[in-house]
Amino acid sequence: MLSFNQSSHQSSTAPIYKPIRQPRGPPANPGAVNFLRGVQSPPSSSACLCIGGWGGDMTGAGNRVHTSSGSFAGSLDALTITDTSTFRPNSMVLQERGGIPRRGIQPEHFLPGHSEYLGDTRSKSYKAQVNHLADHLNCSLYLTDVPLTITFDKLFDVIDCGTVVAIDIKKPAGIYTLKAADVIFTRPESAAAFLAKIEKGIFIDGQRLSARYNKFGQPLNTTDQTRVLFIDGPDEMMQWNRWFAYFDRYCVWQASKFNTIYRKNGRAMFEIEFVRIVGQAQTIKQAIEKDTKLRELIVVGFCPDPCDATN
Repeated sequence: MLSFNQSSHQSSTAPIYKPIRQPRGPPANPGAVNFLRGVQSPPSSSACLCIGGWGGDMTGAGNRVHTSSGSFAGSLDALTITDTSTFRPNSMVLQERGGIPRRGIQPEHFLPGHSEYLGDTRSKSYKAQVNHLADHLNCSLYLTDVPLTITFDKLFDVIDCGTVVAIDIKKPAGIYTLKAADVIFTRPESAAAFLAKIEKGIFIDGQRLSARYNKFGQPLNTTDQTRVLFIDGPDEMMQWNRWFAYFDRYCVWQASKFNTIYRKNGRAMFEIEFVRIVGQAQTIKQAIEKDTKLRELIVVGFCPDPCDATN
């Protein structure tokens, strides 16, 4: 086990880097969307992660299959990240540890591109919902006619209108044969711009999307946080499988892409595009910052959301 109090690992704190990224949209070259001060990350380092399964290539991530919160197999090596954080795991993880099933969640739901996130009714984001919020104030869209082959990365890849708070993909229900999705932005202008693009015609896997404002609206969100995290640390600690297990301790998470930005001078930087800010990116950042040993070695922060073309 890798202990964080070993003197050999007491390296100086790395500077905080701001990834400079190409705006997201339907990319001409899907492998060329991640940049750090002009240095391109390898196309093979990107993949779509979903709870219960992989939605993309696992190149660079070992043979691990993410089967459920709190479990992992096929680790790259025997080193593990010691848990010294005082941060409390979110309610989904605590329910799973206690053997309490989350309402409505069934094993068949855990497929690439499907989240069935039910939310925490005590959370600020849930309480921020406004029934029948005026369109010009609404940051939330409800997408329909979403293909069954949808994955988080496919949906994020057609968004270039602004920072995304969260995406929830829903399975077909009742008479409907296609999926649906909630897409929540930080600004109402972003929602309006994406709705206009959908009305002009956005296709995913040959299926034309439809959209309207969500009747459970979300007002302007002034947060400076994003769903995208960078984690910078000593090279020997920066193995994807070990970080996946660390994430599992604190939240039930999904990510649309993960990237190795660099490995140099004994350090490495990872970038993870979670599918929501609250409960995923925010939770992991707080857990690391409250870990008395880990924060001596690791630098963590938010990156600009590539879905915002102004970045």
